[in-house]
Amino acid sequence: MRKGGHKLLGLAALASLMLIGGTWAAWTQEITAGNEFMPGTYETSLDEKFTPPTDWSPGTEQEKRVRISNKGTVPVMAKAVITQSWIRREDVYATRLNASGDVVQEPVAPFKGEAFPLTFQTDEGEEYASIPNFNKNAVVLLDSGKTADSSLSLGLSAVSTVDAARGKWLLLNEVPDAKGQYTLYYMGIIEPGSSTPEFLESVTLNRKLGRTITGKETRFIKMEDGSTKKVTIDSVNAEFGYDSAKYTMDIKGSTVQETKAAVEEIFGTGDETLAYLAGQVAESGIFESAEVKTLKFEESNGRMVYVPYRNEEGAETGNWFMSFTDMVPGGIYKDKLSIENASKKKYRLYAQVVPREQDTVKAQLLDLITMKVYYQGTLIYDGKATGASLITEEGLNRAVPLGTYASGDKGVIEV
Repeated sequence: MRKGGHKLLGLAALASLMLIGGTWAAWTQEITAGNEFMPGTYETSLDEKFTPPTDWSPGTEQEKRVRISNKGTVPVMAKAVITQSWIRREDVYATRLNASGDVVQEPVAPFKGEAFPLTFQTDEGEEYASIPNFNKNAVVLLDSGKTADSSLSLGLSAVSTVDAARGKWLLLNEVPDAKGQYTLYYMGIIEPGSSTPEFLESVTLNRKLGRTITGKETRFIKMEDGSTKKVTIDSVNAEFGYDSAKYTMDIKGSTVQETKAAVEEIFGTGDETLAYLAGQVAESGIFESAEVKTLKFEESNGRMVYVPYRNEEGAETGNWFMSFTDMVPGGIYKDKLSIENASKKKYRLYAQVVPREQDTVKAQLLDLITMKVYYQGTLIYDGKATGASLITEEGLNRAVPLGTYASGDKGVIEV
């Protein structure tokens, strides 16, 4: 009888097998347990309560309530961009006198398909043609983005620091930019199954808007022969006349997993707000298991057996590594497995990745996950979760020795 035995410990990949096998004297035993790398479900939505009006008249407030919801299993962060436009649907003609004194029908600018400005000038100052009514309990404005023109103020509370907006929507600028856009960031995390507060409540059509053609005007024109001719022309209000126009408000919501790298890649970098979101709100992207499982070997009836890991309900689970069920792209996940020889016998331990037959998509996903394995602090593998090394063809698809375990010896594998 040999004095040493062999144990084989397999590191699992997505829906793969963790294999424990070995020889003791003249027999071989294998015990298998599955272990899964499980990316989370990513599902978010832009939810709104809105019924398009059929006859929107000046001074009327139209309800439009908007928020972002997280229906997936991973926490996310959110951004909203509101784009507005006024486009003339059809030409509006006015009766006018041309340079020759002839009465003609001419279209009034802007012409069909052209845009109106989002604001117009009144005796009180510059005003919005359509006024967005943000949720004053959930949206705040940066001091630096506040307008000096009181007629364009949205009535939002201003904060001097980005940190003061934590848990609310932050509007970067009170006046839309050159593209007619408002940009807001939610300064917090949207947990699975939850939603942000509504950032928009309604839109009001400015009561001062009127018709392009406001009435008729009578004029008397002196003709070449000295006679006088009476003509009737249209009075035109090109400044406030937004009739025959289509107002559109597009809202685009963007969400991203709550990791620093993802926020920087999707939302961008370069200003105070983005730096705070990436550095103070988002996670570092490194997730470490709070629990260290133990794989303990004991002797029973002359055989080496293992004590399996069990969950809180007492059920055995093979997820010895990668206990994370909601992995996100870009995340770094760290887990440990303690190994203990609780028997009186001595054995040698080997590690190996043994893939399981599974769907093609799952197998392809493993090629997108890189994995490092450390044994007792020493790097023993650097490659794909499939066990295929990035350097050699062998990788962890072949058994890798992890040393000899005498009675009472312990070890740690880190993944």
